[in-house]
Amino acid sequence: MSWTINLMFLLFITTVTGTVLLGVWYGIGRILERLGYIHLLHRILFFLLFSFLFPALYVLLARYYGADSAFFGSLFLKTPFLERAGTGFFVFWLTGVCVMGGLYLYRLIKLHRRGRSFFPCESRRQELFDSVCDELDIERGCVALRQSYEVQVPEFSGAFHPCTVLPVEEYSDEELRVIFIHELTHYRQRDIWIKHLISLALILHFFNPAVWWLHRLFGRWSEYACDKSASRRAGGMKPYFSVLSGIAGEQGGLEFYLAARLAENKNELLDRVEYMRRMNARKKGSHRTAAAVCMVMLALGSVAVYEASAGAIREYDRIYRKTVTEVMEPRDRAAYSRLKENTDELWRMTTPTVDIDTERGERAAIFRVTLEDNTAAQSEEFFVKGGYVTILADWDPDDRWMRIGLIEPDGTRRFASGEGRFAHEFALTREGRYRIFLENLSGREIRAEGVFLLSD
Repeated sequence: MSWTINLMFLLFITTVTGTVLLGVWYGIGRILERLGYIHLLHRILFFLLFSFLFPALYVLLARYYGADSAFFGSLFLKTPFLERAGTGFFVFWLTGVCVMGGLYLYRLIKLHRRGRSFFPCESRRQELFDSVCDELDIERGCVALRQSYEVQVPEFSGAFHPCTVLPVEEYSDEELRVIFIHELTHYRQRDIWIKHLISLALILHFFNPAVWWLHRLFGRWSEYACDKSASRRAGGMKPYFSVLSGIAGEQGGLEFYLAARLAENKNELLDRVEYMRRMNARKKGSHRTAAAVCMVMLALGSVAVYEASAGAIREYDRIYRKTVTEVMEPRDRAAYSRLKENTDELWRMTTPTVDIDTERGERAAIFRVTLEDNTAAQSEEFFVKGGYVTILADWDPDDRWMRIGLIEPDGTRRFASGEGRFAHEFALTREGRYRIFLENLSGREIRAEGVFLLSD
């Protein structure tokens, strides 16, 4: 097993999983949108983000196909081509991670430096801010209120030290209340935390356009969800957006990637106004309908992820078969009777295993396996410094041919083939980790059992 191949497949299967789920969210989510469940869509989008960050599917596949367990198929087995591809991908990925990580740190540093210009607001504004915190069930002091000459548009930033920042401007109490409701709603939605998580996803999956699309989608839907809640608390759409339209302005900079502003610009604000107008004109659907849509989304997402992962495994198997080096050894047909006398006791073992633990001094193991046509099974890896491994096997039906042999440390497959009552001795010519493998190319299912033992 090669760690570069594992890393390549980990990133690939994780980014495919996230992309598939994002596509399902966007397709089925249109129904929830028409039903008026904006906050639910925003929350689902948040949980969907974790499919890009936590390789749950890879962990399951690694447990089944990994080096510490016997498995069927060729996933994670290496060939020289796959090792070169894994190494090349790692260099490309690491370069991108360094660039994206550098940009992320640059944004954090700019935000931190800009925070030095913040200073407290006067007591009237602080009292109004505290009253809005009470209204939104936010403990006083959890979010700071500051103002700055370097800020042109009200904003909310800070994951560990959240802060609402005002420009040094005159605002009426009504305007301040709307501003505070908007920014504190972003705090309740944990939007800044999520933006940092999306930044992490962008660093890890910078090569996937779907992650950049997720970033844009979340920016839009976090504002939609915020507007929905904030406008209701501010007395309706008209007073809410009339305040926002009078305050919104243009302000750029990389650091705002990690902040939530009142509005990006006038055009973005007009889009949000039109969207809220359409949403308010629709009658909200029933909870049962929304629950049914969520169940459909979950089911379709599960099926789509399964099919995508199965396709990825098949493609890996195709590449492996096309690039693996195979060496066929002549079969010793007289070896079975001679060698079986020394392994009768092993054949009577009742608990089958496919593990030889050379570190504990174990020198033999038995196997029992059922193989469908055109499939292979491999043993767990075992480490040796040289010597020989003898493999004996019987299978039913015994007139069918199988390949039985070794997967060497460099990925080369060395094997002998024939019909039932198989015996062969393979020389272990190098130090490293080996596997025993069986491959059924007979055209029908085969049930096989056997033993393999090590000798110096």
